Amino acid sequence: MVDSTITAREQVTSSKSLLCELLRQFYQLGWCTGTGGGISMREGAGYIMAPSGVAKERVQPNELFEMDRDFAITNLDSLENKKVSECEPLFRAIYEKTDAGAVIHSHSVNIVVALSHEREIPGLSWERLEMIKGIRGAVYTDKHVVPVIKNTPRECELTESLTACLEKLPNNAHGIFVRDHGAYIWGRDVMEAKRHAEVYDWLCQYKNATTR
Repeated sequence: MVDSTITAREQVTSSKSLLCELLRQFYQLGWCTGTGGGISMREGAGYIMAPSGVAKERVQPNELFEMDRDFAITNLDSLENKKVSECEPLFRAIYEKTDAGAVIHSHSVNIVVALSHEREIPGLSWERLEMIKGIRGAVYTDKHVVPVIKNTPRECELTESLTACLEKLPNNAHGIFVRDHGAYIWGRDVMEAKRHAEVYDWLCQYKNATTR
């Protein structure tokens, strides 16, 4: 008979290792340099979340927060003064309002530059680009729109505008862009969130290359 407790613990360990691997990849892409950015995922009935204010490329599995279904931290005693991600209320809003199984907070330069071309637009849009099909539910011939919100002095202060945006999310959008800041991007699982983040980064790079 398989011990389900051990199996669940092994899965948590594996998920933590994957998140740390992705943080290193995102650092190389410039998405989480200077301690910025973040990542979280559903695990069982709860969540795993990266700490705040640390070099993301150096985060180890034992430094990730474990949370229950109500986002209460369950492994605080083992974290040695680590601070939970500043993104926590935003991650929580996305989990509550969408089917997200993982959320990435990216400081992608391509996204920030794309947002700088037009200061007042409510969203970025693309159509008739093959890469759009990398977003779940998006179709090559449809206009794909990602909403944009204004930045605030502190991360947590974005929660109200992000939550309002989630209430009227455009069809098949799996991200919200933050002007002068970056983006929150999600997927049904961590690998889909990774794919969506890569596609949105590519689409913004294309927009920057073609904007005159």
